[in-house]
Amino acid sequence: MKQESLLRPLSTALAVIVLFISAPIWAAAESAPRCESLFTSQNETPALQIDPNQTLEKLEDRFGGKVELKASQSESGLYFLELFDPRSGELLGELNYRYVANEKKLNIVWMEAVVKEIGISETLIALALSRYPETRVIHTRALLDTNEKIVKTALAKGASIEDAIKTTPAYKVRKKLGFDRIVLNSINSEFGFESMRSR
Repeated sequence: MKQESLLRPLSTALAVIVLFISAPIWAAAESAPRCESLFTSQNETPALQIDPNQTLEKLEDRFGGKVELKASQSESGLYFLELFDPRSGELLGELNYRYVANEKKLNIVWMEAVVKEIGISETLIALALSRYPETRVIHTRALLDTNEKIVKTALAKGASIEDAIKTTPAYKVRKKLGFDRIVLNSINSEFGFESMRSR
């Protein structure tokens, strides 16, 4: 997947937690407050479409070792997730996000998969959703690079903005995670959009 925001917010205070896939993903963050259900008509937390442990295991098989996951949080409530190659220690991908509790919204501020087309973006978002499984909306600030080019090409061929976004890798990841309903009035000039869980 490609970059999905323009700027990576800076953080002055990070408490870095190093986790490995052999341990529970959010074991070190269990003391963090969880969001209560805000939809009175729906008392059950929906099941995740993708188990992040399984996606991490696939990456482990690919790289021949335990993929290192670093998770941290800034004082302002911005979360950081980073995945590293177990052989070289190089960054595989990163996700910066905020969770808006009263809207059950995962707000993606920045995401980049350094290594493409092996499920990095899917894994990062699934990890975030595993912390907030009650999430109903994923907010994507902007589509850049390949995603942007795909949208512009589709629009030039006469596609609607919704259909154009649906052809992008960014949307396909969200659809795979169960967030396949695009909120039309959320689409902005940078092709950012919100996608809702359909079930």
